[in-house]
Amino acid sequence: MILPIYRIPIYILCFLFACPVSSSTASVFSVNSTEGEKIARLQHLEKDIHRTTLTLLSLLRSIQDDDLTVGYDGSVSKAKTIKEGSGVHETMEVSSRILYTPAMHEEFEVLEIRDQMIRIRLQDGREGWIGENNVQIISNEIPSGKSVKTAMPVVQQRETIQIVERLFQTIMEKREKAVTLYEQLVKETDASGPANDTARGLLDRIRKYTDYAAKFYHEFNTAYLSSKASRSTFWENLRTETELLFGKQTYQTKYLFLPDDKQSDQNVQLSLSGNYQIDSTSDLDVSFSHKKDIIQTPFKTADVNIKYRKRLNSNWNVNGGLQLNSYRDEANPINDFNRFNLVGNGSYTPSAASRLDFHYAFLLNTFTELDSNSFNHHRLNASFEHNLNPFDQLLLRFQSQFSSSEQSHHNFTYIQPHLTFHRSTEKIKFETTALYELFAYSDLSRHTFHHTAFNVTRQIRHPRTLGGWELGIRNKYFPENRSAGFWRLRGKWLHNTSRGMSGTLTVYTQFHPKLADNDYTDFRLDLNSYSSGPPLMLSAYFRAWHLPGDTDEGSGIVKPHVLDLYGKVRFKLWRIRLGPTIGAHITISGADSIDGLKREGNVLRLGCTADVDHRWPGGMQISFQGTYEHGFVYYHEITKNQFEEIIKGDLQERHPTTLQLLCRFAVPVLNLFDVTARLKFYIINSDLDERFTFKPIKHNKHFSFMVGIRHTYQ
Repeated sequence: MILPIYRIPIYILCFLFACPVSSSTASVFSVNSTEGEKIARLQHLEKDIHRTTLTLLSLLRSIQDDDLTVGYDGSVSKAKTIKEGSGVHETMEVSSRILYTPAMHEEFEVLEIRDQMIRIRLQDGREGWIGENNVQIISNEIPSGKSVKTAMPVVQQRETIQIVERLFQTIMEKREKAVTLYEQLVKETDASGPANDTARGLLDRIRKYTDYAAKFYHEFNTAYLSSKASRSTFWENLRTETELLFGKQTYQTKYLFLPDDKQSDQNVQLSLSGNYQIDSTSDLDVSFSHKKDIIQTPFKTADVNIKYRKRLNSNWNVNGGLQLNSYRDEANPINDFNRFNLVGNGSYTPSAASRLDFHYAFLLNTFTELDSNSFNHHRLNASFEHNLNPFDQLLLRFQSQFSSSEQSHHNFTYIQPHLTFHRSTEKIKFETTALYELFAYSDLSRHTFHHTAFNVTRQIRHPRTLGGWELGIRNKYFPENRSAGFWRLRGKWLHNTSRGMSGTLTVYTQFHPKLADNDYTDFRLDLNSYSSGPPLMLSAYFRAWHLPGDTDEGSGIVKPHVLDLYGKVRFKLWRIRLGPTIGAHITISGADSIDGLKREGNVLRLGCTADVDHRWPGGMQISFQGTYEHGFVYYHEITKNQFEEIIKGDLQERHPTTLQLLCRFAVPVLNLFDVTARLKFYIINSDLDERFTFKPIKHNKHFSFMVGIRHTYQ
């Protein structure tokens, strides 16, 4: 029998009075630093478990015997952003379109939690996905004197169940951590000492909190989930999204003297996706997409994806998927292929301290015109994660791939065992990693290699700064091509401040024991500022060859040192973010005389970027992104002699330019569907003529415009 709703507030009051939160700081000062650190960790766990248990009970308070109810503002749970710049995406894929960029601590209603992504509802009513690591889940409590109830949709019922389950799992995991920490403390201290008394009192309160959580959760789980899921109809458990777009796309290469190469065609894009909640432990995703597009040549693609997820019990989770894909190149059928991909994943959690994950995938890629290029591919991965104690974690991963084909480069075996030890305290994070890698080709033995690597990372957190370093060494060995083998040493230093300043310096040097001419050292410096002023980003990269060569010594080969620079500043004007950019690619060598930066291949880029994302209260949205760059490039004039040999002439300056525009527009119609439009345009002017090439291109241009509708059913 499920717990009556009117009894839960009484239990919560009894819980609050019976389990007061006590810091017990007086006892901490009477023990040594090691004991004090463990007791401080216990205190932190006790407070955290106390808060999480209250959140769980508050959610259970919203559950009736027949219906789920929600709080005064109609939401089960909310999430607030804890990382600046976190984007809300259109789908679960982080590569999908960003709908909105929230401010720090902005709150949203939580709709669904799946695969480390959270589906939220924005203030204007639209829905999107945000990374679980970018937000903090917070639960709403009904204010005193208010008892407003609203019938909760079935979709939200499932989402509330997921939140309840995650909260309960978190509580039990933290309880096990507390028990382990207490057992360590007992072994290291006097059983009758003050440290043990303090720790025992903390553990008693933790057990009392978790017992309350377990009591209410199990009553809810047994009496509600099974009966409620069985009464839901098919349409209540279904959620679908449909998008249909029509438009035109043009791709053009304009030559200076030759006829233009132009491809133009009508485009159609159709995408259908749906999720069906089979019961409280399993669901099914199905999607289909068809696209007709142009990227230099016209092509068509069709994709079908099916994914099934099942939670067998509290320890086992499995999911499997099937993906079918076809590609048709209308200009060159030799590129046509069909792809079949079968995927299976599973996880087993024997205890709160351990977790086992495994993954298998099979890929069959078949070319319709050239069957000899077809191949099949197997991938098998497994990982085991074990928390040795509240601070230390051990991770063992094993990856393997097996591919076979008539093509030599698709006949190989790949294995990689990987071991990581991670230690994390409130101030220090330490990680050490070791791996071995074997890539063995059946027919291309000169490309077979062995790769070993060892890496150590340490981060130290201070009240206002975060600093750290990383050191690594790796070796790549080719048994049949020893001159290609090398050793690489790598070092990285980072420093971040609470004022929005961060800096990273990376240095690595590579030695080739059998071919010293290829030895080099790379330096990379990245600086970022997100303080009260406009955001600023600076990046510098420099490669120095140990033996660059000298034409005066008769080597004939000169490898110039390379310097790359990039900088960007962003200003905000109303809702528009814009700012200048600068970049440079510079080669440095003493082999030739240099007039400043005047050397073939050197590039200087000046440009600007602008973007705006605005939403009106009715749900209408417009977003725009634009980029422009003006280049300064040095090239030698070329001519041919009577033997058709290319002769270099004087060094001349070119000015290529690039313009890119992307615009999206969406407006809801009667809350039934959205009318959406997309425009893409770019043009690259090469500034080439007959002095620099024998087939000069004036520009490359691409234009695409599509309009259609998008509908969501739930």
